[in-house]
Amino acid sequence: MNFLEKSLLFLFGLSFSNAESQVISIEQVYDFDLAAIESIWSRNEVPQFISPIRYGVDIYKVVYLTSWVDNSPIKASGLYYVPKSKEPFPTLIYNHGTRIKKERSNKIKGENIISMIFAVDGYAVIAPDYIGLGEGEKEHLYCNVESEARASIDFLNVIDQINRTIARERNEKLFITGYSQGGHAAMSTHMVLERDYADIHPVTASSPMSGPYDIYNTQSKVMYTSYEQPHYLPYLLIGLNIAYDIWPEKEFFSKFKTPYDTIIPKLFDGKNNVRKINRALPEVPIQMLDDSLLKKYASNPDFILHKYIKLNTIFDWKPKAPIQLCYCKSDQEVLYENSILAYNTMKKNGATNVRLKSSGNKLNHEKCAGFATMYTKFYFDNYKNEFKRLRKGPFFKRAALSLKKLF
Repeated sequence: MNFLEKSLLFLFGLSFSNAESQVISIEQVYDFDLAAIESIWSRNEVPQFISPIRYGVDIYKVVYLTSWVDNSPIKASGLYYVPKSKEPFPTLIYNHGTRIKKERSNKIKGENIISMIFAVDGYAVIAPDYIGLGEGEKEHLYCNVESEARASIDFLNVIDQINRTIARERNEKLFITGYSQGGHAAMSTHMVLERDYADIHPVTASSPMSGPYDIYNTQSKVMYTSYEQPHYLPYLLIGLNIAYDIWPEKEFFSKFKTPYDTIIPKLFDGKNNVRKINRALPEVPIQMLDDSLLKKYASNPDFILHKYIKLNTIFDWKPKAPIQLCYCKSDQEVLYENSILAYNTMKKNGATNVRLKSSGNKLNHEKCAGFATMYTKFYFDNYKNEFKRLRKGPFFKRAALSLKKLF
């Protein structure tokens, strides 16, 4: 089968009688041999002694059927990174960080490098775009527990069908990770899998990284001070209103002060990136909100926003499978206290295999990603390779992490 033949492997008719996940299309977008990957590693300064290259990788763009908040069927999309080998591989779900611009970049840089780091060492990586991003339909519901989990799980539900088509095979091991919003999504996916799919998709281990698990209390503190990422607030509120129909659509943007009531709808049209949106918003995020809304939120604990923000916090549960929580103490974007709270709460709930991992004391949110990724890989490798006791990774690799900027 040549590359052109493989690029459009199959197209299935859709049945809209229900919202069960199924493949719509799969297209090969990259075919990397070892030499090509070595070149990518060199350009991105990824040391092979920290991140070894053992396999070439094929990357596929997948469009699949999932469901909207009303359970109607909609399209979602993502990438699938598959090692070039016929041996059975573990499956890993990687959830990306905050993205507002709808289109996905297929270039092998940034977070796509994270998926590659796992794939070149023998993990088949599912990387969903989330509902409403990439080539998916509808709008993205930011930090929505059920929506994030749905995008990952419905991709996972079709992975055996995809593997049969591309002549690959997976084993029984399933890992979950993600960074920033992806940490929130990773934890959401782990929880929903254990809640609803424990017998179908048992989780081997997860490692959420630097996620806003407590958006109601811990993470909300940054909204009241000077903050580098003011876009988080309107992004969250837009998603809440779409998901739960809190206010009529025509009234919703009146909850923002002038001129933000007219600016925000244009900024969040799926065509603008985070940097452009941040430049147009106030440095203190709550300054964009209408005073009457702020007063109701502060004075009335029964105000409806409290209910739905609490509904999408994701730290107060009891994981059965092992879970590692990575964070960096100098992260001013997603506060590290989110991870501390999640760890303490899970232990209090009776979880027996929860691990807290500091990835650095002096790293900001952006720089933390590479280090957290490698600590996550060391953690997963223990279960992938079935070590009898937990290893932190070879000493020289761990030492190198303190010296080398990966991304």
